Amino acid sequence: MEFRSLFYYRIESSNNTINKSLLPFARYLLKPRDALYIESAYIGPGLVIKHGGNTVIRAASIGENCMIFQDVAIGYKYPGGGLPVIGNHVHISVGAKVLGSIRIGDYAIVAVNSVIIKDMPDRSTGGGVPARVIHQAGVTDI
Repeated sequence: MEFRSLFYYRIESSNNTINKSLLPFARYLLKPRDALYIESAYIGPGLVIKHGGNTVIRAASIGENCMIFQDVAIGYKYPGGGLPVIGNHVHISVGAKVLGSIRIGDYAIVAVNSVIIKDMPDRSTGGGVPARVIHQAGVTDI
């Protein structure tokens, strides 16, 4: 299911006209699923979506080697609008919500069922509702 959605996203966003001409045939053979919705201007290589059921991804960009689990909502309706920017090597856990025009730093971890509405620095862990930074590499006093 996740493979199909990411496969179609990659073909639609490519500049290769041969791939785009094969898209209707591929959609006939491998029907897309509605359980995973992806909309982003850029998705880096190495994105892994684990059990993407009920997952909505609407980000300005997603960096390389990110991991996103099920029941995640990224970038969906929050006062102030805008879409989040997800850095490289980010881990977004089950049930997390990343809302608004914010930035999740490189190597950040979003804890289970957290609601992120503020920027997260690089190499940090955010958790809670609303989330706060609960750990940051190299910082001893949080």
